[in-house]
Amino acid sequence: SDGTTEDGSGGTWASSDEDVATVTGGVVEPATSVGDTGMAATITYTQDGLTGSAFVTVLPAVEISGIEVAPSTVTLAAGLTQAYTATAIFVDSRSMDVTDEAVWAIDNAAAATFEDNVATAGTAGETGTVSATYEGEVGEATLTVDPADILSIDATCAETGTPIGTTVACTAVATLTDDST
Repeated sequence: SDGTTEDGSGGTWASSDEDVATVTGGVVEPATSVGDTGMAATITYTQDGLTGSAFVTVLPAVEISGIEVAPSTVTLAAGLTQAYTATAIFVDSRSMDVTDEAVWAIDNAAAATFEDNVATAGTAGETGTVSATYEGEVGEATLTVDPADILSIDATCAETGTPIGTTVACTAVATLTDDST
C-alpha cells in the first residue's frame, strides 16, 4: 500500500471468452470473425489472490468506402511545400485519419516530389495527381505548380564611399522559392 505499481508479469491473464479475444502477457488479440453485431469479453488479471478486469468489445470490420485527400486542389509556387491529410471514410459514415499510414505518390514527378505526406512543388507549369493509398482504396487531389516566388532580394554596390558626380555599379539578386537566383 505504498502506492507503487507492478508490471503484471507475476500474475495470470485470462479472457472470459476466447472466441471473442485471447490475451497473452497483457496483449489482447481480437477474434477474426465476430458476426454482424460484435461480441464482448472480460479480460482479467489475477495476482496474489487479487483480480482486476476490463471489458473488451470486438466490433465487426467495417468496409472503407473511400479516401478523402485534403486539400483537394492546390497551386504552389515552385519550391514550396504542402502537407496533405488522408481520411478513410467507412460505409457506416465513420471516418479515421490515415495520413501516417497511407502511401503517398504523385503521377508526375516533374510536378512534385513526396516525403511522407509532404509535397515539394517542382517545375513551373506542371500539374500532377496526388494519391493516398490505404487498405487498397485510393484518394486523389490535384497539385499545380506556378513559377517560383521571390523570397528575398540582396542589393550590393561596388563602392561604399562614392564622391559626388561619380557613378557606382550596383546589383540586386533575388532568391526564389525554388532556390534559384
